[in-house]
Order: sequence, then structure tokens, then C-alpha cells
Amino acid sequence: MKVPPSSGGSGAGSFDTGPHRASLTGPAPARRKQVRHILPAESDDAPQHQVQLSGIQNEMKQTILDANFPFTEDRRTYHVALKHGEVANRVLTVGDHVRARRIAKFLDSTPKVFELTSQRGFTTFTGCYLGVPVSIVAIGMGYPMMDFFVREVRAVVTGDLIIVRSVTFSPILLMIHPKKKEDSKANHLCIFCFGYSGTSLGSCGTLVPEIPVGRVVVCSRSLAIWTNYDYFQLSDQERDEFRGTPAGSPYLMSRPIGCDQILHDALTDNLEKTVDKGLVSSDALHSSADTFYAGQGRLDSNFMDHNQALLENLSKLDPSPVTLEMETTHLFHLAAINQHKSGPTGESTEPDSFCQGKGQIRVAAAHITFAGRISGDFIEPEMVEKLEFQAGKGCLETLISQEIDQINIHPVENCVWASPSS
Repeated sequence: MKVPPSSGGSGAGSFDTGPHRASLTGPAPARRKQVRHILPAESDDAPQHQVQLSGIQNEMKQTILDANFPFTEDRRTYHVALKHGEVANRVLTVGDHVRARRIAKFLDSTPKVFELTSQRGFTTFTGCYLGVPVSIVAIGMGYPMMDFFVREVRAVVTGDLIIVRSVTFSPILLMIHPKKKEDSKANHLCIFCFGYSGTSLGSCGTLVPEIPVGRVVVCSRSLAIWTNYDYFQLSDQERDEFRGTPAGSPYLMSRPIGCDQILHDALTDNLEKTVDKGLVSSDALHSSADTFYAGQGRLDSNFMDHNQALLENLSKLDPSPVTLEMETTHLFHLAAINQHKSGPTGESTEPDSFCQGKGQIRVAAAHITFAGRISGDFIEPEMVEKLEFQAGKGCLETLISQEIDQINIHPVENCVWASPSS
């Protein structure tokens, strides 16, 4: 098969390292590099257990250590800005910092809730819910923010991590397939699926099962949708030649990745108790795109995105995803590739990387359906506030219901959730 040309360099999937560029496959340089970087200092005037890293006052220079896994002299991670003892083993992550603050009102009054906002936009609340240490972290949007969050929280938490994700904006794929086959190039294969069990991209006359706006959907699996940048460098002739292959598809899709089934079931059970009857669905297939506009099928006349048939082709899958956002698949992926199992934890043997003791990572996710992409339906503001309250409580109840062996719990000494007497 002919290999499509790359947009530059020495070929697709390769890099011209040049005389001053280290090999991507070779060993890392032995010398540890230190970089000067400006980070705001902790404010002496901040309330107890409240650290303000986003303000302008009291800025100071700190040395960034270890280019492989950057952290500061006071052992804070580079993006999320947390350090050992500021984030718990049980974490609820959301996108919006306003939603995180609302959910944080459920936390116990004592010990005082710890709050931190990093320069990169991560907001963390850590305290106790019904006496159990939990953290609520707002991460923003997209795969990179999820990656920063999981990896940097993993680096500063000893033992197991249980992460529940709650998302408010999650469009529903309500697609009616056309009655007759379209012949335009825009409706030819727009998305290529890798190893998707039971997938058919042919013509279909069925409907994707409809879930109205204002529902809470717990997904058991999630797939990734990402832009095939090489496709956009091809000529029209090359696109025709490679049609029906990954090279000839502007968007690619992964196999579905599963969550922790026990956590999924517990999340479903708790949401059914805290959310109004009939509004919770579970065991759904979810999808996460790499972008908000093109990757989710939004049409923009300013750009040639070649995404006119993306949602239609998604809806033809069997089974088809019913919800769509930008983070959950990467959360499931990181949990799946986590190399640490439950058991005794200890110091890392890696001398340069910032690592604490490790355990397993268990994850699950729930999505509040916000908009019907084709129907045009949109959730009412009052319903958003109500579901955020109910779903937030259900997520917290789920986190504290999950047992962690004592040996895999972060030590309480010097933690922000420690009581004054401990």
C-alpha cells in the first residue's frame, strides 16, 4: 500500500533530530537541568488552609527541578501546583471551578476546607465529607488538562486513587440517518474506527436511542475521537486513493476503554438515590473528542474541517455513543495504563523523577446531558443547578463508599485534612 506523504520531516511518524536534538528513543540525558521560573508564593495573609497561587502579590522566583517531571523547590507539581498532603485518595473532578465550589459546600466544616488555585487554572478543594477525606478538583477542558491532573495528583498521593468525574456539558448524539444514500464526498467515510467490535459504517435505517437533555448518564466505556492531521495535507487525488483507510479519514476513533465496573455500579446506585427518579441512565458508551468544534461535528465556514458527516457516522455505529465531551476517555486510558497495583507502597527508585508511593487508580464518570445537538434542545438553567447539586452529592457518596486498605491510604501526618489533635 502506498504510504501517504507527511507534512514535513523525514516521513510520517519520524522526526529529524538534527545535531543538537536528543533521540526520542534513546536514553534521557544524565545531567539534571534546573530552570528558573516565576511562581507566586503562598500568601501569609491567606486564611488557614487556603493557598493563593494565582494572585499577583508576594510573587517570588522558585527553581523548577527535574525537566522530566517538573516540580518546585517546595515540592509542588508544575501545573496543578499541589504537593504531598494537599489532595486526598478520593477525588471528584469537574471542569468548571464554579461547579467545584458549589459541590465543596457539601464538605464538613471541620477541618477547614483547603483551597488552592494554580496559575494554570486548576482549582482544588480538599476536606472531609462525612468524616472521610476527599478532594474536588476543577481541571478545565481537554485531554491535556486531564493528563496534567491525573499524572500530577498521582505523583503526590501515596496509595490508591479513586477518581469520579462529573461533567455538565455533554451533548447528546441524536442523529436520524438519511433515507437515501448520499453520494457527495462530504458524506463519504469521515471517521475510521480501530478494532471497534461490532462496528458498521455502512448505511443504516435505525435511530440512536434518544436520551433527553437534563439526564445524568453513567458511562461504562468511552472511546476517543481525534483529528488525523496527515489527512489535511493530502491532495484530493490522494484522499480518493486512501478513502476507506485510516490515512484517508479526517478523523480517527479508538476502541472503547472501560472504567472500573464496581465503581460504575456504585456511582449508578448512589445517583439513583440523590437524583430525581427516572433521570439516571447507566452502562452507556461515551465518546471524547480532541476538540470542541471540529472534533464534535460543529460546522464552521471559516475552516475546511471535513467533518460534515462525523456525527452521522458516529450514530451508525452499533452500539453508538450517546454522549460526547473532551476528557473522559483520557481518564479511563490513564487508569488502564497505570502500572501500580494495590499493596505496600514505597519510595521510587527513580532518582530524578518526582514520585511518591503508588497504588491502583480506579475511575468512573457521569455526564449531565446539556444539549441535543440535532434537536436543538437545551437544558434550562434551573435544571442545571438542580442536577449539579444532586449529582455532586451522589458522586461524593460514591467516593466515601469505596473501601481502601489502610496500607494504601495517604498518611494523615501534615495533611490539610488532619484534625488539630492528630
